[in-house]
Amino acid sequence: MVARLLKNPTDDSVVLAIELMKECEQKLSQVYPRTLDSFFSKLGILLHQSSLDKPTLCMIQILFVVRAGYFNAYPPIPSGLDLVDEDDQFTHIIELDNPCEPILMLDVFQYDKQFEENEEKYRKIRRIILDETSDNDEEDDRMENENQQSLIDQMKKMEVCQIIIDSCAQRRRYEPFLDLLSERLCLLKSEYVECFEKAFHDQCDVAQH
Repeated sequence: MVARLLKNPTDDSVVLAIELMKECEQKLSQVYPRTLDSFFSKLGILLHQSSLDKPTLCMIQILFVVRAGYFNAYPPIPSGLDLVDEDDQFTHIIELDNPCEPILMLDVFQYDKQFEENEEKYRKIRRIILDETSDNDEEDDRMENENQQSLIDQMKKMEVCQIIIDSCAQRRRYEPFLDLLSERLCLLKSEYVECFEKAFHDQCDVAQH
């Protein structure tokens, strides 16, 4: 999919490829590292030899920074979505080139005379799979997942800020694109301002001790 998106690059196709790589590349780096290298090689060419819009080029730069952090901010399966026990999981392998055989009858509403009975069976199966014991547990799990997701999002932002700071520290000479990248992030979301402030505060504490 990424190869097809980058074959005839446009702003839209490159942005879509970048978002896809963020979510999938940690796993891809483990399975197909050479393929990952080829994607970044193509993006490197586009970064310096293309007529893409500045926001798109900025996203490419951010992706290279994320890669420097080994995609730690984008785990293959976020903890908030890891709901089913590994022993109860079934893996469904779907390829893009596989023929699509839609079940058209599912698009038509069919009245279920035993709706309440079947719905209760579904609830029982769901409780078994997700190891739920009551509706209260389900509500608690939902709130916990939301809190975990919020924490994950904050950790991702903090990870990106720390990667940028580390990249600046490793440079032998001043390069303005990291400053511009940081500025764009702070203008994009105020949370990045707080993350950078905390990161700099932590760096000062480390330097003093």
